[in-house]
Amino acid sequence: MPTLVLVRHAQAAYNYPDRSRPLTDAGRDQAARLGATLASEIGAFDVAVSSDAQRARETFAAILTRAGADEAWHDRSIYDGDEEEIIELACTFTGEAGLIVGHEPVISYAGYILARQEDRGAADRGVPTATALVLSFDGAWEDLAPGTCAMRVFYTAHPIGGTPPGRRPRPRPRSCDGVYVCPRECHTHRQGAPQRDRMCRYLSTQQGEVMSGHSKWATTKHKKAAIDAKRGKLFARLIKNIEVAARTGGGDPAGNPTLYDAIQKAKKNSVPADNIDRAVKRGSGAEAGGANYETIMYEGYGPNGVAFLVECLTDNRNRAASDVRLGFTRHGGSLADPGSVSYLFSRRGVVEVPAADGVDEESIMMAVLDAGAEDVEDAGELFVIESDPKDVVAVRTALQEAGIDYDSAEVQFVASTEVELDLEGALKVNKLIDVLEDSDDVQNIYTNMSLSDEVRAQLEEQE
Repeated sequence: MPTLVLVRHAQAAYNYPDRSRPLTDAGRDQAARLGATLASEIGAFDVAVSSDAQRARETFAAILTRAGADEAWHDRSIYDGDEEEIIELACTFTGEAGLIVGHEPVISYAGYILARQEDRGAADRGVPTATALVLSFDGAWEDLAPGTCAMRVFYTAHPIGGTPPGRRPRPRPRSCDGVYVCPRECHTHRQGAPQRDRMCRYLSTQQGEVMSGHSKWATTKHKKAAIDAKRGKLFARLIKNIEVAARTGGGDPAGNPTLYDAIQKAKKNSVPADNIDRAVKRGSGAEAGGANYETIMYEGYGPNGVAFLVECLTDNRNRAASDVRLGFTRHGGSLADPGSVSYLFSRRGVVEVPAADGVDEESIMMAVLDAGAEDVEDAGELFVIESDPKDVVAVRTALQEAGIDYDSAEVQFVASTEVELDLEGALKVNKLIDVLEDSDDVQNIYTNMSLSDEVRAQLEEQE
């Protein structure tokens, strides 16, 4: 009888980019005790997989230190995917015992789907950190299916002052709309009320029926997750910029304009002050732990012949190259030889000024004209000032002296010729951009795509 163990990572620290959040001291203790419990109850695992997020990796390592595994790896899809992907992954396992360490709400969703009706209560409203859902079933791994597993739950007692043991209240609305009747007795509608939610959609597809649509909560949850993920990636990029600037020009912002601008941009994007200070110290050598980053520029073509410059800041050249190459080849693009794309771009100083009362194109131009600004463009919610790269500090300083706030001041690559896209082409290019930005090594992406106001409006409607 195969056994699948689904684990939510142990307690993690905040004020870090999401993927980089480490375990707290309490979390490391939780993970160790959960590992001891699983070693006693399950023994060694034949297959073990975890999310590639730091908190999951640390929990994973603590468990395997005690339980052991014949085959183990980290998989980014567990961090980015949903419960259906978790189940599909488990169906590929071999042996008698498999382990997956991931995140909420996907872990409890997957457990709920797989468990028998009478066992689903423990996963009904999510699970706290350092919890294991132990699912046993008859047959082979490829036979794993909804409602076939007997489920036991192992909670790790939280330390005094921490999260109390037991289920954490987690709203999971299930809105009845009369469109679809759940083929199984719904856990919130015991009388089999009409139901349309993620669970019912999943079960219906297993039975060959087609089900569309999302509940409002599901849509909101996914949007929030996407925003949080992008926010975490942005924080990581901004912190990396600060660290590199401090290493290159010293840790004093007054004498290092690049560091000053990197810090200002991080503050504008609400990066915690402690994170900024630590990044400066790591970069300047005042604190240990700084990585040796190098800048690599990749050139390529995306869908519809759109030119791409992908700037990577990485401590692992092979990983960065693999991520970028895979992104292009899987989404309608291709890498190009060095120099075959870069000639379409030129380095320009770019300063962005948010739109505000009393700030218009004329007032900005009057403030920065003598500082070397060459053009001011009204981009709707902000004004974009272009200059020669060597003048970007002077332009930023002129704005400050005039009392005009700015969002960022940096050197970018600006395309000399552009390719205008329709809605379909824009969606394809944006998909490739999103995939490339998922790589932690990708710092900036520059393209020569151009969108009309009509296409921009259509894109906003689809978001």
